[in-house]
Amino acid sequence: MLYFEGRTNCRNVEEAAPAQKRKASYVWGRWAVAAACVLGISWFGYSQLKVPEPTPQLEGMGVTATPVPTSAPEAEPTDTPISEPTPMPTAVPDDVVVFPKDDLPLLNVGLNDSGMGFEGMMFYDISESSSVSPWTKEIELKTLPVYRNLAYTKGGSGVEIWYSDEELYVRAEEVAELLDVEILSVEYERVSEENIGAFDKEGSYMIQAKTSQGDIRVDGNGRVWIYFEPAIEIPEEYSFTRRDTPTEEAYETIYYLLEQYSDLCAWEQYTVDTWGDYSYSGEYSREYDAFKTGASLEEGILNYHFSRISFIPDWEGRLRMIRFCNQLDCTEELGRYPIISRETAQSLLLNGDYLTSVPKEYLSDGKVKEEAIAKVELIYR
Repeated sequence: MLYFEGRTNCRNVEEAAPAQKRKASYVWGRWAVAAACVLGISWFGYSQLKVPEPTPQLEGMGVTATPVPTSAPEAEPTDTPISEPTPMPTAVPDDVVVFPKDDLPLLNVGLNDSGMGFEGMMFYDISESSSVSPWTKEIELKTLPVYRNLAYTKGGSGVEIWYSDEELYVRAEEVAELLDVEILSVEYERVSEENIGAFDKEGSYMIQAKTSQGDIRVDGNGRVWIYFEPAIEIPEEYSFTRRDTPTEEAYETIYYLLEQYSDLCAWEQYTVDTWGDYSYSGEYSREYDAFKTGASLEEGILNYHFSRISFIPDWEGRLRMIRFCNQLDCTEELGRYPIISRETAQSLLLNGDYLTSVPKEYLSDGKVKEEAIAKVELIYR
C-alpha cells in the first residue's frame, strides 16, 4: 500500500477541528489517502478477507434470521466447494521470479466496492498515520505465503460462511464462559433457500447469543464480537475515548484492557496498536488494538494482519465492544508468492498500474505524482 498526500475541498475540517489544529485563513483540510493499490503480482490473496461492519444491513439480500433454542444443534457434515482462481494475463515486473503455471495459481485481484465508498484515511499530516507493523520499508522480502479465504462467499457482499451451526454455538458458549455470563437465547442468520445459488454457499453466516450483559456474535469465519449492554465503565486514570488524538496514555489503556480480558486471547506476548483518522467534520476517531507478537518477522506480519483484538469505546469513554479473531483459521495456504520491491511498486503506481477505490478527482490531474508519495506499507488484501 502506498500513501500519497493531497488536498480536498473539506471546509468543515478546519472549522470543527481542535483549536491547535486550526489556521485562521486556511480552510482546506490536508489529507492522506491510503490507496489500496494492487501492484503487479504482490502479496494479495485471491479471495479477499472481508471485514463486515459491526451491524450489517442485509435486508433484501436473501438473508433470513432464524431464532433457535439455547441448546447446541446437531452437527451436520459439510462439504463446502472451493472455487479455483481464474487465470488472468498480467505484466510481470522484472524483479519477480516467474513460477511454472502448475506450481502456483495466478492471482486474480479486483475491486468489489460498488456502493461502498472510497477507502480513504484523512490526516492533517502523514505523521499522524501510525503503524506498528513488523515490516518496514528497509526490509526486503523475497516471498510471503498467500491464503485462500475458505469462508468467502461469491455475491455475498461480505457474508462469510465456513463453520457449522454447532461450531458457531460452541464458540459463543466458550466466550460466554470466559466472561462468566449465561446464554439466554441464540439466533442464527442464514442465507435463504431461494438465494443459495446467488450466494454460492448455504448455511449460517452468524450466530447472535443474548446474555445478561449484552450480545455475543460469532461470524461465519469465527470472528467474535462482544457487545456490552450497558457499556463498561473504565477507571478515570485510563482515559478511553474515540476522540483523543494519539498519546502515550492510549497505550496504557490497551495494557489495562488486555489485562482485564486476558482470557479472550491468552497471548503470552503481544504488541499494542492504537490508530485512527479524521472525519470530514474534523472529528478524530480512534481504535485500540493489539496483536500477537510473532516469533519471526513473517509470523509477526501475519499476526499484524490476521490475529488481532480490538477494544472499541462509545462516545462517552466506556467500553462498548470487543472484537477478535484469527482470520487464518478458515483459510488454506496457496503457496509462497514473490514480493515485488518497493521501488517496483512505486514505479507501477506512478505509471498508473494499480487498483484503487479513490476517485481520480482527488488526484492532481488524475495521476499520482512522486512528490505526493508520503508513506509505504505492506498490506495483506
